[in-house]
Amino acid sequence: MLKRVAAFAGSPRAVTRGKWICALGAIFSAFAGAFGAAYLAAQPGFGVLTALLLFAGAVMLGTIFAQLFFTTEGYVEQRGRDLRAQQLCDALLDGQPPTEPFVLYLRPFASTDQIDAEVAKSVRVSGPTGTQVVFATDRIEFEEQIEKALRPFGLLVGLGRPLEHIGAGRIVVSDEIWKQAISAMMDHSELIVLLPSSIGGTSWEVGELMKSGRMNKTIVVDPPNAAGARRPDYNPAAEWRNIKAAFGGGGYDLPDDDPDGLLLYFGDQTEPIAEVRLSFDGDNDVRRFARRILKMRRREAKQTDPNQELSHA
Repeated sequence: MLKRVAAFAGSPRAVTRGKWICALGAIFSAFAGAFGAAYLAAQPGFGVLTALLLFAGAVMLGTIFAQLFFTTEGYVEQRGRDLRAQQLCDALLDGQPPTEPFVLYLRPFASTDQIDAEVAKSVRVSGPTGTQVVFATDRIEFEEQIEKALRPFGLLVGLGRPLEHIGAGRIVVSDEIWKQAISAMMDHSELIVLLPSSIGGTSWEVGELMKSGRMNKTIVVDPPNAAGARRPDYNPAAEWRNIKAAFGGGGYDLPDDDPDGLLLYFGDQTEPIAEVRLSFDGDNDVRRFARRILKMRRREAKQTDPNQELSHA
């Protein structure tokens, strides 16, 4: 239902307006819940137990509505990314330059919402007895993390259905032109993030990257095995063995699967020239690795052509 509400935002202006409405709604709900709780608890006609129940109910109701507005805001923001991604792809297919810098995200559709982790966090809470440290867990989803990490380098985009997931801006193209669309985006992207697969459309994308020379701006992701086992038919460890064989057929030496996950970069070589362990405790490792790759590419470009410049964040 919340996705349907977000889908009504059909333009950038409507997206901006929707985000403001959701933000104000969340703030109003939180304050209304707190005010209502205080008001009901202060009424002299209620007993202690009744007052406590009314207080808790008002707080809970305000929190629920605030969370609904907050969640809707996330979908509205995703709707904005979807609109921008579609506009960008349409421009490229029309032979025009991209409407904004972007990062292309290539992945098997089966991986959507399958790679995540529960991360422990400590939160400091101040109260009458002093400051207490409370430990809690938070779900971090891989695609959301990648999208946030790579925002400084451009809009993360990929094929898919609008509002199917929070993360990359989704692009809808017909079966007849999807390869043309992907090829155009490969050419014009700042970076490419590849979650490889040995089957389906992603297998074609892997082959296209290897034979076209676009691997020199591609970050290859070996996902954490435990984090990618939410669905029985998506097995990262088994899939990586098939991917390694597929890369070998193209002349690339892919390392063995790392259960904890890796980010890999080949540059113009057939073996990785840079790699880093993939963690779920923040997006800094992804962002640092992407920045490192762009710096390497700029150095290579200057060595090849001193007058050539790559865009950067």
